[in-house]
Amino acid sequence: MVIKSKLLDLEAMPDTINLMVYGKSGSGKTVFAGSDEKVIFIATEGDGTLSAKRMGSKAKQWPIKDWNDLIEAKEYFEEQAIATGEINANWLVIDSATEMQQMAMRHILKEQKALKEYRDIDLPEIQDWQKYYNMFTRLVKEINALPCNVLWTALVSSLTDEEGNQYLIPAIQGKGGEVAQAFASYMTSYGCLQVKTVVAKDDEGNPVMKDGKPVKKEIRQITWKDTGIIQGKDRTGVLAPYTRDLTLKQVRELIEAGPTQMKESA
Repeated sequence: MVIKSKLLDLEAMPDTINLMVYGKSGSGKTVFAGSDEKVIFIATEGDGTLSAKRMGSKAKQWPIKDWNDLIEAKEYFEEQAIATGEINANWLVIDSATEMQQMAMRHILKEQKALKEYRDIDLPEIQDWQKYYNMFTRLVKEINALPCNVLWTALVSSLTDEEGNQYLIPAIQGKGGEVAQAFASYMTSYGCLQVKTVVAKDDEGNPVMKDGKPVKKEIRQITWKDTGIIQGKDRTGVLAPYTRDLTLKQVRELIEAGPTQMKESA
């Protein structure tokens, strides 16, 4: 039997990316997600995209009410990719993965209630949990495989390690943080978005003063590397250690320029 080589040059590999940003409710994840051109929200949180709309986002939205809607949206974009070879968007945004995971459990419980009348529609049983984790991770991988940049948002959760130290991870339920860690591992880059108060600086980098005191301002920072407390990762080579007050468009352009071009322009 002759085996055909499947070797590919790295330059021939698709250059689409999968990002994930996690943070507290109200930290600006959805506004960030809508801050590029040609964004399509896979919107699992009802009016969750209102904040992006009010900040001027021109994104489109695919409303998601249940797990079946998620599957329908995924299959639509798969078919579009097969028919045309691409998806006409800069980003597909799943807002949010935390709610998407909850939809998976609601779907399982409804199915079980339909099969077994005695089942409680709000109470998972032991056998439901593995299916829950598998459904979620499989759909994440299938969406990430689409020929388009994908951005995931998630809420933030806090865990404690064996030494008693707290650290932040995406709010994805399962196995003491293992499912959240796996979810993060499927991303090109991921980071924690936080609102921070810093000293304002002028164009020369000097502190802005008023009445003899430094002027403070709020910034939105995404930390793209592990700090001990925050978990993050950057395979693009241009985002870590953090970005501050950048739009999604600016992040995309940084990634498209690549590390070599960024250094040359610095």
